[in-house]
Amino acid sequence: MDLSCKKCHYIISKEWYFCPNCGRKLKRRPLSTSILTQIGLYLTCLLFPPFGLIPGMRYLLQKRAGAAVIGSICIVLTIIATAVTLLVAQKMYVNLQKQIDQQMQYYNELGI
Repeated sequence: MDLSCKKCHYIISKEWYFCPNCGRKLKRRPLSTSILTQIGLYLTCLLFPPFGLIPGMRYLLQKRAGAAVIGSICIVLTIIATAVTLLVAQKMYVNLQKQIDQQMQYYNELGI
């Protein structure tokens, strides 16, 4: 059974991602699982926690087992980084509130 491009009707192979005649996208390329890509993904998950969910879900939905593992790691790293960020922010808020209370107490003792 011959497949053809829906735009230009050129005979295509099912392995092709683009039509060689008109350049139309035939299907999505599988996501890269190279070491450099993984490092970039994991850094994104750790440094920009909420945004790590997007590539994590993309990789998790891939049919290849390696890509699904990468997606799972991204999601776990994003959840951990988000939890750490929230804990640090909460501690900073508590410390700031204590400093403000100390300042207010100092000014009250001075009668200002």
